[in-house]
Amino acid sequence: MIVFILVSIVMSFPVQGQAKEKTISDHIQALSDRDVKVRVEAAKALATAGDPRVVDPLIRALRDKNGDVREWSVLGLVKMGEPSVEPLIQVLQGNENSVQWQAAAALGLINDSRAVDPLIQALQDDKSDVRYWAAVSLGEKKTAKAVEPLEVALNDSNHRVREGAFFALQKIKGNLTTELLLQGLQESSSRFRPGAAWALGRIKDPKFVDPLINALKDGDSKVRAEAAASLGMIGDIRAVVPLQKAFQDKEGDVRRAAAMSLLHLDRDGSVDIFIHALQDAQPEQRVDAAWALGEARESRAKGALLLALQSDEEGDVRMSAAKALKRLD
Repeated sequence: MIVFILVSIVMSFPVQGQAKEKTISDHIQALSDRDVKVRVEAAKALATAGDPRVVDPLIRALRDKNGDVREWSVLGLVKMGEPSVEPLIQVLQGNENSVQWQAAAALGLINDSRAVDPLIQALQDDKSDVRYWAAVSLGEKKTAKAVEPLEVALNDSNHRVREGAFFALQKIKGNLTTELLLQGLQESSSRFRPGAAWALGRIKDPKFVDPLINALKDGDSKVRAEAAASLGMIGDIRAVVPLQKAFQDKEGDVRRAAAMSLLHLDRDGSVDIFIHALQDAQPEQRVDAAWALGEARESRAKGALLLALQSDEEGDVRMSAAKALKRLD
């Protein structure tokens, strides 16, 4: 991210607290100029001024339409440090996505504990960009207080937020992250188990295969689905038979996750299983079997799919077969 790349550059700039008041005032006024180049130069100058008077103008400049103006404004606020924290917290707690996420990112780069609670609260924001940067910034804080909220964020509906929470936990806990995740997989609360199953797949260590296979029997379908997907990411053939059983799960999300992992681990054998499943007594199973064959794009499944299209009594199965056949063409 450009913001983080440039921070080290700005940190090396000399503090110019002795700048003339007229110069600072001129630059503040120039932030409202119609000319983008003028605004960029003004933001750059204020970012290096080292004067608390620049905080409010730079906060306002976070709303500028130009990305360079916004980036220099963030960098200037980070450079100012402590005087920027409360104004940035106010922005974070507002309701403007374009400035909230920038505030969250900036707070992660300022060494001030006042930002921790607002960032934890921001993990519940309804905007995924804000949640992502809140997670990333909590990782920069490296505080134990953020561990449990970040564990919960591993279950976020947004993939990027989950990744942000995962890497933040790694920064905070280091080598203890895997132990933390394995414990999370055994937690009685469903707040933790799905995210733990998801994160273990990203580590891609074969030693997690057995715990994830056990998680395929979890009472929560979200856990089972994440475990099925993670087993595919790890890529260990020990998971093939358990995933074949998971393809018969009563929940569609689990079946589809198992199907994708099976295609990754044992493509030929999986195609045979999916073709056979087109004859299953359960229509939901036949729907997902047709879907999986479409994902496989295996020409030898064409005959079985044509038969399902022509003769299956369930409209959903016929529709799934038709979509799969289109993918085979």
